[in-house]
Amino acid sequence: LAEAYLAGVSWEPRDVFALVSNLENDPKWQSAVIEVRRLTPGPIGEGSRFCHVLMLMGHKATLDIEIVHHEPGQRYTLHCIYGPLTFSTEVRFERIAQGTRMVTLVEGQAKGLLKLATVALAHHRQSEIEADLRNLKQLMESGAI
Repeated sequence: LAEAYLAGVSWEPRDVFALVSNLENDPKWQSAVIEVRRLTPGPIGEGSRFCHVLMLMGHKATLDIEIVHHEPGQRYTLHCIYGPLTFSTEVRFERIAQGTRMVTLVEGQAKGLLKLATVALAHHRQSEIEADLRNLKQLMESGAI
């Protein structure tokens, strides 16, 4: 299972990266994120770990996240665990004439009946993620975030 999402923002790549790669900001712009707890001290980078509490299809879910790749201003990759499901999320920041294109790639690994549940969850989350990216753009460009 793989999904890709695009968003364009009029900010500089380094500024978009600084905001988005700090996962503690997720509740400000991601509708499913209820709470984020940082599990590791120090600067955010490779090895930083977080616990996200999400509302998925009407149920609370806890997601363990680790930053496994971190190139400031350019991209970062997350390894995420939700029960028996694991997936990776890579977010790239590309300079465009109007500012920054943010490319989000999500790839999950599941087997058997869990694969069916994963497909259903992905379809459910797709519209939420697209709305979240529109919300992020609006918040950033209005100066509200």
